[in-house]
Amino acid sequence: MLFNFTVSTPANTLESSKLKTTLEITYGVIHLIELQFPPGPSGYLHVHLNDALHQVAPYNTDENFASDNLNISFREFIPFLKPPFELSAYTWNLDDTFDHVVLIRIGILPPSVIAPWLQSYADRMLAAMGL
Repeated sequence: MLFNFTVSTPANTLESSKLKTTLEITYGVIHLIELQFPPGPSGYLHVHLNDALHQVAPYNTDENFASDNLNISFREFIPFLKPPFELSAYTWNLDDTFDHVVLIRIGILPPSVIAPWLQSYADRMLAAMGL
């Protein structure tokens, strides 16, 4: 399944007061993350994604994504097997005039499809018997 989020960030939002947007997802394994920067932000809009306190995209914590008229798409493997099923998008916008948006897409597959070894032994036995 694919989740789509549109995150808008007001002009003059500094990194020191970045905006936190909760991205509600579901049980499963994140296998795809896409960020779409429409034309306009000219590198002023910045974003990084966190799982609780841990930055997961980009993985290096001193970096973030910022671009203009670009899609960033990459494969990932992040299990979400216990609640809360959510990521946090942190954004800031250094443009002094315009609000900007970033589109965030999260692809999730059930563990039984992408990582059957994450299932319990009992669940694997039931699946093997067709139950």
